[in-house]
Amino acid sequence: MIKVSVIIPVYNSQDFLVECLDSVIGQTLKEIEIICINDGSDDASLSILERYQKEDDRIQVYSQKRSNAGVARNLGLSKAKGRYLSFLDSDDFFSNEMLEKAYLQAEKDDDDIVIFAANEYDMYAKTFSRIEGSLRKYNCPDHMPFAPIEMKGYLFNSFQNWAWNKLFKKEFIDKNDLSFQEISRTNDMLFTCSALVLANRISVIDETLANYRTGLYGHLQATNHTDPDSFWTAYTETLFKLKGLLKDSYKNYEKSFLNCVLHGMRYNVSRIEKDPKAGDYIKHLINLKAEGIFRFLEMPESDYYRKDDIGWYKKLLRECAAQNNRSRRKWYLKKVGKTLTSLRNNGLDKTMEKIRGDLKK
Repeated sequence: MIKVSVIIPVYNSQDFLVECLDSVIGQTLKEIEIICINDGSDDASLSILERYQKEDDRIQVYSQKRSNAGVARNLGLSKAKGRYLSFLDSDDFFSNEMLEKAYLQAEKDDDDIVIFAANEYDMYAKTFSRIEGSLRKYNCPDHMPFAPIEMKGYLFNSFQNWAWNKLFKKEFIDKNDLSFQEISRTNDMLFTCSALVLANRISVIDETLANYRTGLYGHLQATNHTDPDSFWTAYTETLFKLKGLLKDSYKNYEKSFLNCVLHGMRYNVSRIEKDPKAGDYIKHLINLKAEGIFRFLEMPESDYYRKDDIGWYKKLLRECAAQNNRSRRKWYLKKVGKTLTSLRNNGLDKTMEKIRGDLKK
């Protein structure tokens, strides 16, 4: 029996792929399959995958034309045969007991999802530090397993909405027909948030079992400005998906979701605005559409966990409004100026002299 299917999208990861694959091959849980999707790499990634495939028959390699990790993950899902699903990015790596610990926890509690903490790995300093938001255990119920409604106010703010610090029961994912958004980044938010609200049983392991590499040139978070509205697509489609799944029950999770989205917007804008043109574009997109879709201002300020987030949002709206007013004023003055020039050229001065003469009589 294949206990876990590990799905790894791969794109131009030759410098880190060996460490990633070794961390999966070396897992203490041996009954696994490793599904690698080569997403049109043009470096040595494919040759590395093919070499590993010859050495370990648990590895399957599939190739697709260059697309994105969402498309690659969905292809991996269609090939998976394991009882559980695990996701890993090709520049990150697992601790060697991760799959066994998550699998045993899932089997013990009959979980739909098992969640664990993650480290940030600084590849230059060679240091590990826990990502505090990867698992906020203090927000969770004291018992396990638990249902999502038991932490409705913090469901989306306690685990990060990543797929790779979680183990999912495949039967549960298939039953609910869950898949990844086929966009360049933040493509796991809709999948993960949907799974969290639909799960019957969730357990957590308060240990750091996955490692997220930082400091990469060309890393997705370092290139946000090249596709600035990907996160916007993820957030809006996740909102519509949750409302469709939950109907009236969405209100139970709204506070948690709006807190999650607003903080995520602020984070993404801070990355994107390093490119002035992309930053200006995304700010105006938020200004024009965010309130109509999310209605952040309708939620009491006391319901925001980070008061600086709602403060940032209000400031952004004010700044965009002021900029729009300046633009409108410039346009108006320019238009008025053209009109006056046209009138003068058509005898306005003579007309005004006649009017003044008539008034004196």
